[in-house]
Amino acid sequence: MNDKHYFLITSLLYRLKAAQQELSAFRSGEVIVKLSADYERIIRSQNTTIKNYRKSVKKNSESSKRPLPNFSTLWQALRTAIRN
Repeated sequence: MNDKHYFLITSLLYRLKAAQQELSAFRSGEVIVKLSADYERIIRSQNTTIKNYRKSVKKNSESSKRPLPNFSTLWQALRTAIRN
């Protein structure tokens, strides 16, 4: 066996061992638990961002509230502007 074959076989053995460990982790549920925890963390972060955004929008809308003009007044002003 020459060096080329030795390195190929060694590389394949390492890849096989890594794949076996990954399969074992999936079978034991470790990966699913980790993915689930990561997903929950991301969702909590997004919910906090949305909550803060809603608070900001509500605060800004309350501070800038002004009464809406009367529709009939606007209509009369528009008609007057069109006639002139």
